[in-house]
Amino acid sequence: MRHLLAKSFTLGLYLIINPTQAQSIINTSSISHDLDSTLSIVIDAGGNISRGNSRVDDVNLNFGLGKSLGEDASVWLLGGHNELRGNGSLLQKTSFVHLRYNYEFNSRTTLSAYSQSQLNTVLDLESRVLFGGNISYDFSKEQNATAMIGLFHEAEKYALSDSKSMVRMNFVGVAEQKLGNIEVIGFAYYQPSIMDLFDSRYITEISLRFPIVKGFQLSVNGAGRFDSQPHSSLRNWDVGVSTTLRYEFHKS
Repeated sequence: MRHLLAKSFTLGLYLIINPTQAQSIINTSSISHDLDSTLSIVIDAGGNISRGNSRVDDVNLNFGLGKSLGEDASVWLLGGHNELRGNGSLLQKTSFVHLRYNYEFNSRTTLSAYSQSQLNTVLDLESRVLFGGNISYDFSKEQNATAMIGLFHEAEKYALSDSKSMVRMNFVGVAEQKLGNIEVIGFAYYQPSIMDLFDSRYITEISLRFPIVKGFQLSVNGAGRFDSQPHSSLRNWDVGVSTTLRYEFHKS
């Protein structure tokens, strides 16, 4: 089970570090299972540095810490920060903190509650605060296909337009498949407003994982996202591809 948790975590990190210009869904909802280890640590780090004709610093660091609270419960703390500077000027800044509690109701059903705070200068988000919960169901004992449904309240504060607060629904699907040594993870997300179904957000992702040495993987991630009513004149669609180096540790 912990492998699905760790794979899902990196997908979430991709969404916060990749500079896109539509909406800002972060795939932390897929972390909705109990741990089969007492402690799990996941770290993603990367960056680009250029000197000479230009001075560019793009550094990001993201982490996930999972702690088992017994056979049926666990808690996760996730966080990340990315900062891009060019010739001494700040071009973009993103960060998030996510706290999640999971309770395994039975072998295939998990309940979760979470809170999240983030900012993203590219998306004109001075702050975005979420509170919500999900219920998930595993279609197989191997837990390689999962569906989730839930509700959350979001409050967004923008720098260039009015703030917005609403309740959205969550419809989530996560699947994974191993092809030799390569791990393939797919993800789909649908977030409609409960007051206006035409105000909705979508995301689809795929991630390919290549083992390097024990505990380390190279991950290539791609995502496409759509926001039916983006704020501050942002675009409806955005797509992106990123490459990350990931470390994973689990203590039994």
